[in-house]
Amino acid sequence: MRVVLLGGDLNAYAVAISFHETFGVRSTVFCRYPCGITSTSSIVCVRVIPSLLEDSVGTEALIGFAKKESEMPYLIPCGDWYVSFLDRNRDTIGAYYKFLIPPSDILATVTEKASFYALLSREGLPYPKTVVLTKETLTLTRLLAVGDYPAVLKPSNSTAYYAHPFEGMRKVYFPRCPKDALSIAERIYESGYNGALILQRRIGKGGTAIARTLTLCLDKESRVRRGVLGEILIEETAAGARGNYAAILSRPPDALTCRIISLLEKMKYVGLANVDILSDQDASYILELNPRQGRSADYLRAAGVSLARFLIDAIEGRPMVTDLSSRASVWHAVPMATVMHLVGKAHKKTVARLAREGRATSVFSYKEDQKNIKRRIYVAIHAIRRSSALRRRGKSDDR
Repeated sequence: MRVVLLGGDLNAYAVAISFHETFGVRSTVFCRYPCGITSTSSIVCVRVIPSLLEDSVGTEALIGFAKKESEMPYLIPCGDWYVSFLDRNRDTIGAYYKFLIPPSDILATVTEKASFYALLSREGLPYPKTVVLTKETLTLTRLLAVGDYPAVLKPSNSTAYYAHPFEGMRKVYFPRCPKDALSIAERIYESGYNGALILQRRIGKGGTAIARTLTLCLDKESRVRRGVLGEILIEETAAGARGNYAAILSRPPDALTCRIISLLEKMKYVGLANVDILSDQDASYILELNPRQGRSADYLRAAGVSLARFLIDAIEGRPMVTDLSSRASVWHAVPMATVMHLVGKAHKKTVARLAREGRATSVFSYKEDQKNIKRRIYVAIHAIRRSSALRRRGKSDDR
C-alpha cells in the first residue's frame, strides 16, 4: 500500500499516524514548505515543492511519483487548498490515484460559507445570525444588521482569502464596532480578495460558549459510517493559530449530530466532513463545514476510531456497518501539565481521571516517532513554546 498526503502540517501528521498505526505504512508527504512536525518524523517521507498548488506543477509531480509505483497510490488532501487543487484536477489525477472527495457542486456549496448558510437556512438547521457582505455592500446599514458588537468577521471563501496574504491576516476577526468591522473589511479587500465576507453575531460573549468539533465519515453511497464528536477544552489564541485546538474531550453523538448526518446523507455527500459547532445557553449553532479531516483529526485515534481504516474501505467501496461509538478520551497537543493548568473546573476531574486510566493521547507522543534525538528536540521546543503562549493567556474560561 502506498499513501500520499497533500500537506505537511499537523493535519497530515494525524493522518500519517493513523495509517502507520493501522497498516504499518510510511506515508509520503507532498507540501509547499517544510513543517517541523513532519520533517522530523520517521513515519513520513517529505517532498517539498513550493509551487505545488499550481495545477501544472502539482499534477506533474504527483503523476511522476505515481508512475514509478507498481500499484495505484491512495491520495489524501490535508487542507482546504489541497481539496480545491484535487477538485480542479480530479480527472487528470484520478487516472493515477485513488481518492474520495465530494462532487464539485457539493464542494462549492459547503466551502463557500454564504451558500452553506443558505443551505442550513433551507433545511432548518441552526447557525448564528449572519450578514453577507461584498465590496459593494460595505455600508453602515449592512454592518449594523448583525446586531450587537463585538461581532465575528471572516471570509466566505477561505481558500481564495489565503491566496492574498497581508500583514495582520487572521483566520477570523472580532470587530468591536461597525467602524472597526469596516476597517477590517477594507483591509481584506485591499489585499486582492474579491469574495464575500461573513459578519455574524458572536455566540457566547464572555467565554460562556462551548465549542465542539464533529468529524463524520461517509462512504460512496453517502451513508455515514463513522463519526466522533469532540468538545474543545483548550483553543489556541495566537493570531495565526486561532481556531486550532490544543485539547479535545470525546463526546457521544447528540441531537444536532443526528440532524447534520441527515443533511449530509440527503445531499449525497461523500468522504470526510469536519463541522465546527458552538453552543450557548442550551442552543447550538453550526459555524462551518470543512470537506476533509480537521487539523486535530488525531482526536479520532484517541477515541478509538481509525481514520485510515475508513478511508481505505470507503475508497475501495468495501461493505461497512455504521458505528458511531467511541471511547471516552482526552486528546492533547500540549503537555498534560498545561492541559490541567488551563482546563476549566467543570472538566478538571474528568480529564485527570482519563489521564490516570491511560485514556489521554498526545499527538506528539506516538511511540514510533520517539526514537531519534532530532524528533525529541523538536517536540520539547514545541511543547515549551505552545505551553508558554497558552499560559500567558491566563487560565481558560470555566466551561
